[in-house]
Amino acid sequence: MSVRLIVSILTINLSIPLFSQGLEFINIDSTNYTFDFFIDKAKEEDKIILLYLSGEGCTPCMRMQREIFVKDEVKETYSDYLLVNSHLIMRPYPMPHNLFKKVNKAHLKLRKKFKSEGAYPTFYLIDKNGRILKKANKMTTEEFIEFANTETQ
Repeated sequence: MSVRLIVSILTINLSIPLFSQGLEFINIDSTNYTFDFFIDKAKEEDKIILLYLSGEGCTPCMRMQREIFVKDEVKETYSDYLLVNSHLIMRPYPMPHNLFKKVNKAHLKLRKKFKSEGAYPTFYLIDKNGRILKKANKMTTEEFIEFANTETQ
């Protein structure tokens, strides 16, 4: 199997849980874009970024995807945001080791940039200039909606 095919399969597999659950996040780790690309996109579209850091096996992440991201009021609340996800992968199988390292390197770089402690899920509201407006970890539906409605810490 070619590396290109494996990358395509991986990209689809990483994106499916988020796309099928309501909110449509762009998975930064499965693209060739850097975070600066999303800052430029936020400037161009005049949007706030919702950065969602998640990890493999993260039970609260899966619960939020399954129970919160699917709700109409959540989808409506975040409809004008640029939704970006970065997902930490714990095991390299079935992807090639060099891709595994690339994906996790991008994720760890974001964690370092935003001084994330590694608790998942972690959410950041980031303005179009790259400034953190707000940060939170796992939330209820009401807290997640309120998180969007109050844009500063």
